Amino acid sequence: MSLKRKRRKIISREDKISCRNDQNVLVLFAKTPQKGNVKTRIAKTHGIDMAFDVYVQLLSQAMKTINCVNDIVKQLYYTPLPFDQEYLFTDFDALKMQEGTDLGNRMSNVFRNECIHNSHVVLIGSDVPEISPEIIHQAFYSLSNHDVVLGPSMDGGYYLIGMKQHHPTLFENIHWSTEQVLIETIEKIEKIGLTFNLVDPLNDIDEFLDWENFLISNPNII
Repeated sequence: MSLKRKRRKIISREDKISCRNDQNVLVLFAKTPQKGNVKTRIAKTHGIDMAFDVYVQLLSQAMKTINCVNDIVKQLYYTPLPFDQEYLFTDFDALKMQEGTDLGNRMSNVFRNECIHNSHVVLIGSDVPEISPEIIHQAFYSLSNHDVVLGPSMDGGYYLIGMKQHHPTLFENIHWSTEQVLIETIEKIEKIGLTFNLVDPLNDIDEFLDWENFLISNPNII
């Protein structure tokens, strides 16, 4: 597989991006490609080399999809340092390091940072290769009429979350990496009186069987 390599300046959190209050921001929330640190469930059954290869292909596909979405600000939030720019397969307006002690805290901090300056912020993961530009556009459109938008994953979590304002409670006391994530998040949304919309449910890639099934069903995507 041929992957085009691009280089971009990494922007520290102290750097400022010129932005208007009406901007839409799409955040790719991803791990730095490092062997032994990505797709650990696949690594347990098929080794770290296979897990790394799968992750790089997923990352490439996510960036390809983002590249097809127009009229938005595109940002990559990554962890841990450093991010090897060899694996930047599209141009981002900014690259920023994730901050926080756990998954919920890191995602919450993205919205804390971005909702200050921008009208609509949508965050997606890197392990849902079937996500399309149309779904991303639908998510932003949903925020015109709702406070929160979610993209359910088939395992009970979500692959996409967007909002207009930072609501930290949506990321607190969630049982991450369980089938309760989506339900618990919706319960919190309703408890604080917010409106929400769901975009299409999709499969994420956690196990090697997920990857095999995806390739069988979508032989021409990657």
